[in-house]
Amino acid sequence: MKVLVLTAYDTGENIVEVLRAGASGFLVKDTRPAEELERSVP
Repeated sequence: MKVLVLTAYDTGENIVEVLRAGASGFLVKDTRPAEELERSVP
């Protein structure tokens, strides 16, 4: 199962933390829908 984190915070520290916790990726809340689809489709 892949986990994609949606966050309001895009600091490097937060990103590293979610990836270390096992997330497959992350998106910031203001990400455009097209960009969101590109990241979520393998």
